[in-house]
Amino acid sequence: MSRIVEETTEHRPVNQDAGDIWPGPMLVDTHAHLYNCYGGEVYFDATLANFNRARTRLGLPSGEKASTPGCLLLAEPGEINMFQSLLAQRELEGGRWRFIQCGDGLSVIAQHNGRDELLLIKGRQVRTRERLEILSLCCDADIPDDISTIDALNRALDMDSLPVLPIGAGKWMGSRGRFVDEIMASPLGEKIWLGDNAGRLAAAPTPRQFLQARQRGRWVLPGSGTVAFRSQTTRVGRYGILMDVDVDRDSPAASIKQGVRAGGKHPVVFGRPDGLINYVRCQSLMQIYGYLRGPEWYGLEGT
Repeated sequence: MSRIVEETTEHRPVNQDAGDIWPGPMLVDTHAHLYNCYGGEVYFDATLANFNRARTRLGLPSGEKASTPGCLLLAEPGEINMFQSLLAQRELEGGRWRFIQCGDGLSVIAQHNGRDELLLIKGRQVRTRERLEILSLCCDADIPDDISTIDALNRALDMDSLPVLPIGAGKWMGSRGRFVDEIMASPLGEKIWLGDNAGRLAAAPTPRQFLQARQRGRWVLPGSGTVAFRSQTTRVGRYGILMDVDVDRDSPAASIKQGVRAGGKHPVVFGRPDGLINYVRCQSLMQIYGYLRGPEWYGLEGT
């Protein structure tokens, strides 16, 4: 066993020779998934490439010149725990990608050929009684599915996470949309964030809840929000924010939470939601598999 693996097991600070922090800014995909159908090197290579393309568009150093890794805030649904699988695996076949746990126990550095290229931070996705989703980010939260949305958000707050209400196709319309409005207008709304995702149709009007949040000075957190189809393996890291924050290498989750909670001017958003073809294809597949396998299939197995 190598010394790096021993450090991973003991939760020691990582790569101290490079300094105690990654100096910002850092690209952050705030709604990332790693399903069991996403294939190994293909997933990590494509995610790295997506972040590098975003850096180039923003005029930032990319590739070996990048000063910070691209960050994925994982939102793992149901019984999926690929975060722990990475730690158990420690490296992908061939050794091009290795995984090192940070001292906070919530973060993993994915090293590509010995360089810190991606940062993955643990989090959970919860399906609520009202058929909404809640993200509990930067936290090892154990929140069960099928509880009320209010209860899920409060539990996420109690666990010191970043609680996010992410948009979903059709989920913020009608009575559920009014319910989201009520939450955001309540005192609870001052403690949580709304989430955008790349699966939303770009040509559709901006949801009014996003506009209202921005008017109140609240960030809207965008992320890739991919679904459990193998064809989406390469779409992670293509939508998110550029956070102007220095990140502690041994406790990245705390740095990200502090940066989001501090708020201020809305960060630059990189990427954009889906075009019509990708949107229709994805929604059609979800409807087909929901019909064939039942409403509980999503996230429990890959396709």
